[in-house]
Amino acid sequence: MSLLHDLAQAAGLQIDWEDAMGAPQRVSDASLIAILAALGYPAGSDAAMADSLARIAQDHDSACGFVSAVVGEPLLLPTACGEAGPATLILEDGTRRDIMVEATNAGLRVPAIDIIGYHRLILGARDIRVAIAPPRCFSIEDAVGDRRLWGPAVQIAALRDDSDSAFGDFGTLARTARAFAARGADAIAISPVHALFPADASRFSPYAPSTRLFLNVLYADPALVGAEAAASETGDLIDWKNAIPDRLRMLRQAYDRRSEAVRADVAAYAAKGGEDLERHARFDALHAHFFAETGAQAGATGPPTITIPMARRSPAFLPNMPMRSASICSSNGSQSAAWTKPSAPRSTAAWRWG
Repeated sequence: MSLLHDLAQAAGLQIDWEDAMGAPQRVSDASLIAILAALGYPAGSDAAMADSLARIAQDHDSACGFVSAVVGEPLLLPTACGEAGPATLILEDGTRRDIMVEATNAGLRVPAIDIIGYHRLILGARDIRVAIAPPRCFSIEDAVGDRRLWGPAVQIAALRDDSDSAFGDFGTLARTARAFAARGADAIAISPVHALFPADASRFSPYAPSTRLFLNVLYADPALVGAEAAASETGDLIDWKNAIPDRLRMLRQAYDRRSEAVRADVAAYAAKGGEDLERHARFDALHAHFFAETGAQAGATGPPTITIPMARRSPAFLPNMPMRSASICSSNGSQSAAWTKPSAPRSTAAWRWG
């Protein structure tokens, strides 16, 4: 191990990792130097690395903003957090306890806390957040004992039933889950359902999302909100190039004919989504516009790029966008649908022009 690797580990970086094929990999020194610099720990020379290591050690000693401990075990604080003596513990539910903090050779000892949760410790002028965790995670054995569980793993798009859909969606998944449940299954594992890039039919992989904050609108089942299912040709492979635009057209039709009940659901969903949903909508709207005009790829690498702050720009541009996205939430075999203006994951997006 080198001084650079010592610094990286002290800063909490993972140096060694294993790829999908099981082959061991190591982060390059150049990457580590760049990451450490971004974290505020220069590593361009031995002197810089020594100074960064010293600052990390000092930071650890004075880390008093947030601490954690196991329920029922005493908590040890760095001496820099304050002085021994009376303190106030404010539990997550607001209950206040007067406690005594003792000075020891290893630091300040806080009496064991017997309630799991996020609490506050008022020690002198400091307000310290305290996380009290259980000794271990809740396990399947805790839930069911010795009973053996079973369930299938499915790719949602590959599911098929009597519907005319070109690919499986949340409606198909709900019917699949009910069918397996009727045969005694305890769970069902599914492929990722995060939001993609609806305007670009070539980006259909569920493993390359635009954001993990919202769901893939293409999995919306239009029939569940009154749209008539259009007959689709089904073969061994999914024709994404045609299937995605067809699904978006059906969702648009369902949106145009939405009932007052769905309209209310839309308003509630938009209110709950807040600024994150608005940014998501702007991202999809801008992507659809530029992709149609120039073929620009959102998030693609390579120059030239333009950075668009989603939360601040183009407010007048968005109302003119004709597209709408259906945002679907699926839980326990039931589905609720809500539409917003097209969908944006981040406050900025890089666009490649070409």
